[in-house]
Amino acid sequence: MAEEHLDLDGLRAELDRYPEGTPMDVLYGLLQRVQVSCEDVASSISFGDEEYERNPICSAPGWELVCICWRPGQTSPVHDHRGSGCGILVLRGTLTETVFETTSDGPMAKTGSRDLQQGEICASHDDDIHRIENAGEENLVTLHVYTPPLRDVRLFDAATGAVRPLTYDEVTGRPIYSVTG
Repeated sequence: MAEEHLDLDGLRAELDRYPEGTPMDVLYGLLQRVQVSCEDVASSISFGDEEYERNPICSAPGWELVCICWRPGQTSPVHDHRGSGCGILVLRGTLTETVFETTSDGPMAKTGSRDLQQGEICASHDDDIHRIENAGEENLVTLHVYTPPLRDVRLFDAATGAVRPLTYDEVTGRPIYSVTG
């Protein structure tokens, strides 16, 4: 018997079953069942002029939902998720994910790249290092599920391998850049 599709309320209910954080295999399975459109998250769609815009939707102790909006050419820094898994559902546009790994001599190695279209999903573990970008010509809207909620990431300079910390405000979801990193 096929499992039923999930709207946002159904996704929240399923995520609430894991107050310490949803296992990655479970998260991936849930995202495969999610049927959410831009209209369902319309109040959380907002684009930044200079960089992508993180728009928190809702959260609980074990998870958070964030709508991220990307204009053409906008890209995330190379980063990991430091203790949080991440699942992404593309709601509109084309997402390009590039995966990296550290090397012993400094510069990071690019290990792969893929494009995801509307309705496609991906998931990454807390220590996976990647960059997300909108390399397309239309606006990109993505739904991110972080489990547990994303608070700390490491930003990487792909050319040198240098690392600096970044923390997200737990109320606004906005980045708080480290002055020491």
